[in-house]
Amino acid sequence: MALVDLLWSLVLITAPSVLISGPRSLRDGKRRRLFLLAIAAGLGSAALWFSWSPDRSVLEVFRLGMSNQLSWWQVLACGFTLIAANTALAVRYVHRADQVRALAAGLATGFASSYCISDAITSNPQAGIGALMAYVGTLVCALVFNCLLYACLRL
Repeated sequence: MALVDLLWSLVLITAPSVLISGPRSLRDGKRRRLFLLAIAAGLGSAALWFSWSPDRSVLEVFRLGMSNQLSWWQVLACGFTLIAANTALAVRYVHRADQVRALAAGLATGFASSYCISDAITSNPQAGIGALMAYVGTLVCALVFNCLLYACLRL
């Protein structure tokens, strides 16, 4: 049952991202690469920082899910990692305004996917709203940041 929940969660998070990015734009190899790298950056950032726990080993995190007791430095480090990865990808791959959406949508998809994976392991009853809030929050912040960054890079 957890696998079905995981697949549904990933579909419900990935589908809006593909629509936001523009399905036609993802046929282009460069935009698709940007989208997939952004997914990896979002997923990797959450997995890297939120899997640390003083009372669980990394193997237990994969078996029991991420801890819901996070330190302030973990959240801060995850945020800085997301911003750094986003900036690096934007500088390297974003050359047109429509690529800003693909980067933001990919980053939000990857970050929210980490919640889906963790919640599929732990069977949290509030998993859906947590993943949705992570997705929307990351998407809005990344869109605003990327628009400002794009404007600054084009000056």
